[in-house]
Amino acid sequence: MESPIKCFNIEAFGNHHRVFADQSVDAKYVQETLNLGKVSVFQFSYTEYLIADNWLIYMESYLQKKGLFRFELKKIFKETQKSLRKTIKIVEENSEPDYCNEYANQLYDITIPILEKLRDQIAEKLQNLGVPRAGLCATVVVLQNLVCMSVSTFDHIFNRIQYLRHLDIKKCFMAVYPELAIKQVEEMLKFVMHEDRFVYQKNIVENKKIKQTFDKFTTTLYDPENIKKASCAAYEAMSDAQKEKYILLGDGACVLKEYVDAKNKENGSGAS
Repeated sequence: MESPIKCFNIEAFGNHHRVFADQSVDAKYVQETLNLGKVSVFQFSYTEYLIADNWLIYMESYLQKKGLFRFELKKIFKETQKSLRKTIKIVEENSEPDYCNEYANQLYDITIPILEKLRDQIAEKLQNLGVPRAGLCATVVVLQNLVCMSVSTFDHIFNRIQYLRHLDIKKCFMAVYPELAIKQVEEMLKFVMHEDRFVYQKNIVENKKIKQTFDKFTTTLYDPENIKKASCAAYEAMSDAQKEKYILLGDGACVLKEYVDAKNKENGSGAS
């Protein structure tokens, strides 16, 4: 008797995985679903990783100016940066790094003033609560929020794909999930705030002004017009040879021509 389940052997980012599907699913459908995962990771996850990495650069400058970039904090910082950049490098090695980098940096330039405002608001709140080194703590809290946001985005991408395509392909993309960086950012926050990170968490999360500023960051980052502008600028930054392989879609996504079918099917689903 024929099994009701098919098993597809998948190679992704140098690792081998098994994807299980209904008998009606063929290899083309699986490949289209994997392509959709790649498009989403390159457009959304990578952007958030690079914004977090740019914030680390901002943070390093801040720490150096304050004379705090030393000893254990410097060690944890460097380990976090190394882990995050390892993830970024894997994405870049499997995409067009010139395009991805320009796209993410365009959006970072738009959102950095909001992140700086967010940091200042958190610092002011912590200072009013009597937390030592409020500026340092606030800078790390912003980093933690960025990394946690990228985790939520990653999960949303693959939950949505599973809902739309009825395939669980998340495990195929765990090589570009910043698992170690998440733990290291938490370690950094623990080092600078100790138990205060739990004591005052509610004061930050439930603060109306802070919440409004973070919401503004996310809406600005994913504003359709900002995405289109960033995507167009990044597309123009590519060489003619690179442009030949890609197509710029109406929603601002720049994808390999071979991925267009999967992207169009996602857009036509009407799901969000």
